[in-house]
Order: sequence, then structure tokens, then C-alpha cells
Amino acid sequence: MIKLLFILLPFICISQTYIVDEQFGSTMPSGWSSTATGWVAYNYGVGNARSGAYALRLSSASNTNTKYLYVPITVKAGHSYLISFYTKRACSLTINLNETANQTTLLESTTHSNSNCNSNFSNWYNWSDVYVPTSDGVLYIQILIKTVYGGPTSVYLDDFRVLEQAPISLPIELLNFTAWATDDGKLVTDWEVATETDVWKYYIMRSIDGTRYHRIDSVVDIGSSAHPKKYRVITNNDIPNITIYVMLRELDTDGIETNFNPVAVLMPSSPRRVVGIYNCLGQSVAITEPGVIIIVYDDGTKQYKINEFGLKR
Repeated sequence: MIKLLFILLPFICISQTYIVDEQFGSTMPSGWSSTATGWVAYNYGVGNARSGAYALRLSSASNTNTKYLYVPITVKAGHSYLISFYTKRACSLTINLNETANQTTLLESTTHSNSNCNSNFSNWYNWSDVYVPTSDGVLYIQILIKTVYGGPTSVYLDDFRVLEQAPISLPIELLNFTAWATDDGKLVTDWEVATETDVWKYYIMRSIDGTRYHRIDSVVDIGSSAHPKKYRVITNNDIPNITIYVMLRELDTDGIETNFNPVAVLMPSSPRRVVGIYNCLGQSVAITEPGVIIIVYDDGTKQYKINEFGLKR
């Protein structure tokens, strides 16, 4: 028999919101501070703004003279925050996260570098970092920028964004999911959950090509549980000697579905040998052909099978 075990991740939709989306105007955003000499548009005869008319200019930056920008944001514990922005002429920078302004309580520090900056005078480079706070409150993002391009010189920053992503809440905490074939050709699916919240049904989904899935079995009226539970479903399989893909689908009481990553199972050969597969017109077709197919075995018996048109997951 063949067993495959995977720790599974779901296919889900995630709630995301930009809490900062600054493309810069002629005045400093409220609460922000920097070592800027001013907001600059189309400086030195070159459009120094990446989008719009303005960008933040930090002058006299070099490999020994670091310039900075402070941005305050309000954060929530457990949420993740993607910090993203663009610079020009910046070779390295550090992103500091502070509880208060002016570096008084440092929470996290990450240094990044751009090896192409020395010969890259006019191109914009994207930087990003992710932070997950452990408490609610105001967080101060500090960006320290250096350059070695003919320094000291000016560096530019534009399109500063912070994307907030809420923590993922799933109706079940799935510990593992296995699918395997018995010697007589049955499909066995086992899974274990640590918790369940308002679960209505579990579906066992099968696919031949890994894209189109059909429901072949189910477990209904689950409910909620704060304790670990194990499930086993044994299903008769009518497709021998082929690798199939088996996926667990959960449906909660609100009608929301969650699909978990599939596993592959090699089904054993049938005692009977297939000598032909036909449609209702007598034409030879593949075993995956949608509609009614007729499977003819070497002992003269026939099997009629209906293949549904599957939905892509």
C-alpha cells in the first residue's frame, strides 16, 4: 500500500488594507519627520519623482552621513504590516521600528543593500520589510538611508506604502491529512484536527489531472470541538492503475469553503484488465472523458461510468 502525508495549507482569501499610501505632495504628511531639505519636483532638470510631481529629497547623504525619515502608524497585535517604498541613488538602508519617535525604544532593525546603486543614477529601487507587532499602539517606522554614488549627494524616496493584513482565522486547525490505497483498490483518507469551529461538512474531492476535482464522499453535521479529533473515510475507487489526487474540502455553517492542498495516490491494478473505453457512440475515449463512458474488461464485463465536468479549484 502507498501512503503520503502532508502538513497542509489552505487556499483562502486574505483581508488586506493600505493604511499608508503616500505618493507625496508639496507638504510633509501630518506627524512625519525627516532630515529633508524640502519636497522637490523635477530637480536638476530630471524628473526626480517616481509618480506625481514630488518626492522626498534627502541631501548630503553618503556612506558616512545617514539621512532618515520617520513615519508613525497605528498597529494591532497579530496583524502583519508590509512596509514598501522606492528610492533612487540609495546603496544601503536600515529600517528601524520604534515604540516612540526618535529611536528611544527600538523593537526591530533590518539592514538592506543594493549592489547595483553605484552605476545606477536614475533608476528607482524597491525596498520592503514585514513586521508583526505583539501589542496594539503607535509604531514609528524609521528609514535610515546612505549612498556612495559620488557622495555626499541627494537621495530620493517616493511611493511609501504600508499594507496591513489581518490574522488568518480558519474554522479548523488541521494537523495532517493522508490518503492511501488498500490492496483491493479502496481509497482511504485520514485526517486529524486540533480544533473545529462551526464546521458543517467535510468533502473528499478527487481529481485525475490535479486541476478538476469531483466530490466522492463526505462527512456531515460536524459542529464545533476544542479537542483533537480524527476522521477516516473509506471510498470505493473505480479508476484502477492510475495516480489520482485527493483533496480535503471543509464547508462551514456560513457556507464558506476552505480547500487544503491535495495529496497524490497511486491506485493498484484491478484483477480485471481494461481492454477498451468508449463513449455512447462507440468511439474510443480516455477514461477522463466527460459524460457517459463504457469500460470494457478482458473477462467480457462492462462498466458504465459518468464523469462530471469538474470545477477548477
